[in-house]
Amino acid sequence: MHDLADLIARARARDPEAGAALADIVARLLSRRAERDSAIVALARLLGPDLSIRRQAEAVARRLRRYRSAPGETSPERVLMSRIAGSGDKLPGAETIRKIIARSTSYVGKLKSPPADLS
Repeated sequence: MHDLADLIARARARDPEAGAALADIVARLLSRRAERDSAIVALARLLGPDLSIRRQAEAVARRLRRYRSAPGETSPERVLMSRIAGSGDKLPGAETIRKIIARSTSYVGKLKSPPADLS
């Protein structure tokens, strides 16, 4: 792996190889984050499809804080928690999880009120 500070300095100096290497690093990080966020939304649906987004986020955060990996995970909840914990990122708190669930384009759950732009 490249030294990140060196890559940044080289990219700022318009080195195309350094720019490409930085772009690859960012793409991998974004992909990993998207996979983690997808697992968070799926776990929220499993834990409380009838709950508000806030309560789903609190349930997910609570489960993730208590989660400890075990070999041979098979239950859907534990597989999702394993994916989230294994993403390499710090475990998000309830507020971050709430934002992830709320911005999910595939979110289907309990809404507080219908969107204002419905005609």
